[in-house]
Amino acid sequence: FEGYLREKGLEKIIEQRTTAKQNASPGKEIFSRSAKAVFSVGDKRTDEAATKDVGFRVEIIARANPASLGPGDTLPITIKSDGKPLANALVQARNVEHADARLAARTDEQGRLSLKLSRPGIWVIDTVDMFPAPKDSGADWESVWASLAFEIAPRPAATDTKP
Repeated sequence: FEGYLREKGLEKIIEQRTTAKQNASPGKEIFSRSAKAVFSVGDKRTDEAATKDVGFRVEIIARANPASLGPGDTLPITIKSDGKPLANALVQARNVEHADARLAARTDEQGRLSLKLSRPGIWVIDTVDMFPAPKDSGADWESVWASLAFEIAPRPAATDTKP
């Protein structure tokens, strides 16, 4: 369980388990997902919808419309947990079509970070936060996984304009 917590950047849970002398025992977990996707259709801009805080328990909020980005552009995001900025959250991004295009970074004290998305294609950004599980759940911990999916179009090919 602790290997998984470390992989997902949940060192604060490792510390809590150590303080409670639970680190030698397995952890029982329940989970839920908060998934968002941004689509751009035709030439219609989706800036307002793409950057909206919808109030998920754990949420990735784009501060620019990811569907309007091109390869090599930077996407600023904010991570919130229970409506508050989530500091030091591990955020991972991967390009579905390019396995080598992976990023990982941690949020600052305001729950913010920026990711330079190098390749065109479908990107999935995710993070997870963890809480003590509800008493009647039969679990020790409740994780909430947040994701944001969108596509970056390739840059148009340069055209030769010589007469």
